[in-house]
Amino acid sequence: MIRIKDLTVKNFMSVGNQTQAVDFNKAKLTLVLGENLDQGGDDSGSRNGTGKTTIINALSYALYGTALTNIKRNNLINKTNSKGMVVSLDFEKDGNQYRIERGRSPTFFKFFIKFNIPLNNVFVITFSKKT
Repeated sequence: MIRIKDLTVKNFMSVGNQTQAVDFNKAKLTLVLGENLDQGGDDSGSRNGTGKTTIINALSYALYGTALTNIKRNNLINKTNSKGMVVSLDFEKDGNQYRIERGRSPTFFKFFIKFNIPLNNVFVITFSKKT
């Protein structure tokens, strides 16, 4: 089974130039709420457009290169900054640690593997491809 540890996004959909991270490496549940200040600034209960779906789309983009919702890749880039989109996902499977990094404007894909080899040796493989 895959255990997701950490998701980091920058300039992705509603997330701007300030890097945001979600730590999934906790035993407890995490509640994600948004405060929509674009709807008049008083947060009258509107929870649309606050970034909750952004988390799911970022997970999908990191793993598969496409968002879960029907959004074209270039539309995933934050419209205010229009460049430098980066999504990174850290996860673990069978005791090995993995990291996927994807970005647009410029477009790139990086895949890191950290194998745990017996006798406490660590073997690291990095794969990088411009797409």
